[in-house]
Amino acid sequence: MNQLNHFIGVFHPMLVHLPIGFLLLGILFYWLSFHEKFANLIFSVRFIYLLGSIAAVVSCISGWCLSNTTFYEEKLLNYHQWLGITLAILSCTLYALFNKIATNTNRILTVVVFIVLCITGHLGATLTHGAFSFNDNAETRTANQASAKQPIIQNIDEAIVYKELIQPIFQDNCYNCHGASKQKGNLRLDETDWIVKGGKTGAVLIPNDAAKSILYQRLMLEELDKKHMPPKSEPSLTKNQINLIHWWIASGASFDKKVKDLNPTAKEQKILAEYAKPLQSIEYYPAASVAAPDKKTMEQLTNLGIAVVPVANNSNYLEIDFLSNKNIPKNIWVWLEKLKDQIVSLKIKNNELNSTSFNTIAKLQNLHQLHLPNCKVKEADLISLQKLKYIQILNVVGTNISAKGIESLLRTMQVKKLFMYQTNLSSAEKNNLIKQFNTVKIDTGNYHMTMLESDTALVKMSTK
Repeated sequence: MNQLNHFIGVFHPMLVHLPIGFLLLGILFYWLSFHEKFANLIFSVRFIYLLGSIAAVVSCISGWCLSNTTFYEEKLLNYHQWLGITLAILSCTLYALFNKIATNTNRILTVVVFIVLCITGHLGATLTHGAFSFNDNAETRTANQASAKQPIIQNIDEAIVYKELIQPIFQDNCYNCHGASKQKGNLRLDETDWIVKGGKTGAVLIPNDAAKSILYQRLMLEELDKKHMPPKSEPSLTKNQINLIHWWIASGASFDKKVKDLNPTAKEQKILAEYAKPLQSIEYYPAASVAAPDKKTMEQLTNLGIAVVPVANNSNYLEIDFLSNKNIPKNIWVWLEKLKDQIVSLKIKNNELNSTSFNTIAKLQNLHQLHLPNCKVKEADLISLQKLKYIQILNVVGTNISAKGIESLLRTMQVKKLFMYQTNLSSAEKNNLIKQFNTVKIDTGNYHMTMLESDTALVKMSTK
C-alpha cells in the first residue's frame, strides 16, 4: 500500500497545477465575458470549470497519497489538505450550478473559489519550498545550526560511536521521515538492522567508503537539490555532524566500537572535544545535580507520544516535548508531576491548556525553558507561573497574553529571552516592554532587511 501511495503521490506536484490553470482560466473568461467584445467566451466557461473540477478531485487524491509517504509540518499540511478538499467541492458546485443560479450569486461563488484557490496554492508552495524569510541567509542558518542539540559525553574515549554520537544525529534529523511511523524511500534509520538493509535504492552504507555511501552523498548535495537530506523544509546538519558521520562510515560503520577503537585524527578529536564539555557549559540549564528520573514514568510518557530527552548523557535533567499532539490525555499531567525535579525544558504547541495543566507546570521548580507557542491559554493561568523563578527562556508566541501579563511575568522571573510575536500587543506596547526590560532579549517578530547600496528598494516583513 505504501508503494502505491508513493507511486500516486509523486504525481501531485505536477497534477496540482492543472486545477490552478483550469480554474483561473475559467474565472478569467467568465469575467471577460461581461464585456461585449468577449461575450462569446461565456460558452466555454462551464466546460473549463468541468476540467478544473475533475483536476481538483484528482489532485486531492494524489495529495492524500503523498501526505502518507512524505513528512510535512502537520499543522500546515492539515490546512492545505482541507482547503484543497474545500476547493474541489466548490469547483464542482460552481460547475454544476453554472447558468442555473442568479448572476450575483455566480459572481460571489466565483470570488470565493478564487480566494480559496490562492490560499490553498500558497500553502502548497510553503509545504514544498518552505516558508520564505528575509532572514534565511548563511548567517542565520549558522546560528540555527550552532544551537542544535548535541549530547554531552563524560568520557569521550569510552563512548560508543554509533550509540552516543551518530544515533542522536539520526534521531533529531532523520526519524521523522525514516523512523518507525514513516519510511520515505522504504528506508528506516531507527534500528541497526534496517540501516544495514537500506532502502529502495539498495544499501545506503558502504563501510570504509563514505564517498560511495548514499547516506553520506545525500548529505553533501546542494540544499536546493530535491534529493538533499534532510529535505529543504528541515534544518540541515551542522558541519561537525556531517564530518562525524563521514568519519564513522570511513572507519567501518561499526555499531559497537568505541571512539578509542577508531583512532580519531586531530580533525575528529577537535570535533569530539565539543561533545566532552562539562554540563555547566550548557546555557540555560542548572549546574547542580539531581536524582535520576523514574524510568517507568519516562516510558509512560513516551508511550503517550511525548518526547523525553536527557539534556546530556551524564545528566539526569530532562527536556519534554509534546511534539504535535493535539489532544493531550488527562493522565499526562500525573506522569509529568512525577518528574518535577528533573524537567528543565517543556515544549507544548497548538494545544488548549487549562488550570490543571498550569497547576502541574507550576510545580516544575527546576524549569528553565517554557515554550507554549500557539497554545490556547487563560492569562490568569500564565501569570500563575510567576513562582517559577528560574525560567530563562519563555515562548508565548501566538497566545492571547496582554502587555500587562508579560510585564507581571518579567518582573518576577529571571527571563533572558522572550518570544512574543503573533500576540495581540500593539507596536507601542512592544516597544514599551523592550525599553522597560532592556536586559531581556525580546523577539517581537519585526524583522527587516538592511538596505544595501546595490538595492533599489527596501523590503520589509512584519509579523504581528
